[in-house]
Amino acid sequence: MFQKHGMLLEELAVHERAITNRGQGVRMDRRWVQASFASAAVPADALPTPPPPEEPAWMTRRRVAEGAAAAREAANEAAGVAEAETEAMAAAVAAREEAAAAAVVTSCDRRVLEGMTLELLREGRVTPQELLIRLSTLNLKFDPEFVMAKP
Repeated sequence: MFQKHGMLLEELAVHERAITNRGQGVRMDRRWVQASFASAAVPADALPTPPPPEEPAWMTRRRVAEGAAAAREAANEAAGVAEAETEAMAAAVAAREEAAAAAVVTSCDRRVLEGMTLELLREGRVTPQELLIRLSTLNLKFDPEFVMAKP
């Protein structure tokens, strides 16, 4: 059978041994054949490639932790960019409101402005928005909606 598949017999031995079971007092004769064959000159089929080794648990945990750290870093960076954009927009709105207030104040009569400012001080509401609202009620050439509009 082995020669039919191209394997040559190198060694053949028949082993005989008698084994005694002392507890039961039984003698058992054992015989077996041990042989050694040379491989065929040309193998019949190529062996399949072994599967890749499984990733160790510590490496999996490390990979997951590094991915989570990278995701947190990206989220923090995105939040920083969004915060910077918000701050820039707020600064632009504040600059626009200040410029509009300065334009309105320069076009207003000093007595009217002083009276209105004193009134706001008594009420405790001195803010640029409140100042613009009060100035708009004086029927000046001024549109508070244009000034208060967000960019």
